Amino acid sequence: MRYPTPSLRLVTMLGLLACFLSRADAASVRMPSRYVPGDGAIAAAAKDQVAPFLCQGGTTVLAVWSDNRANSTGGYEGETSWDIYGMRFDASGQALDKVPFAIAAGPASQKLPRASWNGTNWLVVFESVDFGGTGYYQTSLEALRVAPDGHVLDPKPIKLYNMTPAGETVASDGSGWVVVNQGTPVNSDVVAARISSAGVLLDPGPRILVPATLYPRGNFQLAYAGGVFLLAYGESAPGSDPATAIRFDAFLNLLDASPFGLGPSPLDRLISNGSGFYAVWNEQLPNGTVAVTGSRIDTNGQKLDGNGVNISGPNEPGAYATTSLAWDGSQWKVTWGSLTETRLARVDPATGQVLDPGGVLVAGTKTGISASAGNGSLQLAWSEFVWVGQSGSYDVFSTHIDSSNLAGPTRTLSVGAPSQLRADIATSGNGYMMVYRSNTAARSRVIAQPLDAAGKPLSTPIELDAADSTDYPGYPAVAWNGSVYMAAWNNATGVVARRLAANGATLDPAPILVMNPGFGPADVEALGHNFLVAGLRCGSNCQSIFPITARVRGSDGVVLDPSPIQMGGTYSSSPTLAVLGGRWLLAWQANASHDNAIAYTLGTFIDAAGAKVPDFTIHGPYSTAGGNGIFRLGLASSGNVALMVQSQELTSGTETDLLGRLIDPNGTVHPYVNLTPWKDDQYRPRVAWDGSQFVVVWQDQKTDLGGDWSLEQIDARSDLMGMRISPAGVVIDRRASSSRTVRSARRIRTSWLPRGRR
Repeated sequence: MRYPTPSLRLVTMLGLLACFLSRADAASVRMPSRYVPGDGAIAAAAKDQVAPFLCQGGTTVLAVWSDNRANSTGGYEGETSWDIYGMRFDASGQALDKVPFAIAAGPASQKLPRASWNGTNWLVVFESVDFGGTGYYQTSLEALRVAPDGHVLDPKPIKLYNMTPAGETVASDGSGWVVVNQGTPVNSDVVAARISSAGVLLDPGPRILVPATLYPRGNFQLAYAGGVFLLAYGESAPGSDPATAIRFDAFLNLLDASPFGLGPSPLDRLISNGSGFYAVWNEQLPNGTVAVTGSRIDTNGQKLDGNGVNISGPNEPGAYATTSLAWDGSQWKVTWGSLTETRLARVDPATGQVLDPGGVLVAGTKTGISASAGNGSLQLAWSEFVWVGQSGSYDVFSTHIDSSNLAGPTRTLSVGAPSQLRADIATSGNGYMMVYRSNTAARSRVIAQPLDAAGKPLSTPIELDAADSTDYPGYPAVAWNGSVYMAAWNNATGVVARRLAANGATLDPAPILVMNPGFGPADVEALGHNFLVAGLRCGSNCQSIFPITARVRGSDGVVLDPSPIQMGGTYSSSPTLAVLGGRWLLAWQANASHDNAIAYTLGTFIDAAGAKVPDFTIHGPYSTAGGNGIFRLGLASSGNVALMVQSQELTSGTETDLLGRLIDPNGTVHPYVNLTPWKDDQYRPRVAWDGSQFVVVWQDQKTDLGGDWSLEQIDARSDLMGMRISPAGVVIDRRASSSRTVRSARRIRTSWLPRGRR
């Protein structure tokens, strides 16, 4: 199965939802889903991509890696975490896939892939997370078969039961596969399990190959030749770390009475050409230098080249560079180098002679894992950190080296459409304006998308701001003043804004600097023809943060408060705006200090002239350390009463519910109501007023696979849920679940929940 790249669906737009819930019978109405157009340019994908692995399959090479592009929150889990992606290459190094395809993109985290070809399909083995024997979570091993055309053949991952990931490796005998790793739920035995060509696990209780010792093993390498599997590993012991090996057959029957020594150092790579093996390792010589050393190994486990042949000669391998090995169809090819160069040497399979002593310098590429499609060429792949501004991310790169040792251009493998995040939406009454942040690895943009009254795009997206950085610009908000829209966000200069016509035409040639210094998240709301923009500012240092606001004239974009209006709070976050009783209402979260989880939700009123009243308490105290740690405010107003919604631990000491409080125009705050008194976490509420009732939408984990314990490591995905609330604070949609599912949040596109505008 193929998974689309992360994108933004209009069905999640809270403003549209509020429109269609304006009648009592509208609860059953759902809009069809559609993608935002025009923001699909392929570039290096957002977030990190690491741990690439290459595997030959006939005349094709499959590249697989760990990919974090779907992590929309930046946390360790946060809706999703790592997935396994892949891309195929032909023998000339041409990519067979325009963009990578998802191999494993299920709940929890999938990472550290390894692959093996059985002559028909690949088996990709990877680490994931599953329930352990105690009902809690633990790391697990899983596998999926991939066809030559790149399609995943198994509807669900093949679970390798009782194998705890540590050093996992995989090889094929030309029919099925054998997976080896160190670890079971009860000890550190080296164990193996077979998977048939049909994807059936043949050994749910894995076979013990080597019993556990006091010291762990590492650098596991597995290959098959002439009816024999050869497993090599580093045998850790005080003062030494030798390579040790053991052989077994296709039925996991041991062919050696005990493990035997294979070399003085752990192997960097062990592969097969079908009739025998070749291994390479880095070895420290008596003079203190390091050599890339290699040897042929027969199916009896005997090294055929003595203690190994010095392949690198005077060109010793550099620290942190990869030494790799491939069979190109007629010769062994060894690659190594330093951080600035790559060398390649051919080894004759019949004699073990190094045909290129010291290696040939291959210009224009870096070292990495290697594989060959069998025509004398090589494909290399590696992961590299790329700086963009003050930050950056890891991307996966690849180069093809032809049979004459010439490297082709380096290409980025981990590409895709932009990640579209944190949408906000406002309505003019005749249409909508949606704004969001669009991210690739190298560039972040603030995008505006005008929509008609039916939610159909009026144009391609409009770029409001952009930076070649993952730090800026920030997430935008948008409001309508009766004549124009204004979007607000933060960038490297401070909190900025830009006005737009209803059709999306930009009215300001560049972003207006509203507050400097200042940072996001920003919010904006209109009162009459003017807008109020809210953001945050540090005190003498950023252990103290407080909200700030400034008015912007809607007619010409002039900032009316050159010195921002400042609110209180020791360590503040989540400023959000509404208009109540002819004044702006600002609410925010204020923690007791930067390292104290106790918080209050504070509020204030600001009139059209910019005068504010003293700050007052809307809710608190409460702890922001509970549940999944996500605490955000939702706020909307009917004009006569406002509704504030937030998370707090109420019915559980470990999980958060949503509570709601009504606020009157004179600042009177009503008692809170627990809106979601059920299991697991409810968070990131957004509130809108549709003309007769409030509509609240939030993320809810009550249907997750983690069970009653809310185990984000098993399944951090949420559903998007909603309910209507009357102006008197009465929950209209109180069913058995006290909620009505609006839509199920897709695993690879979450955390872009809209902030419904008033």
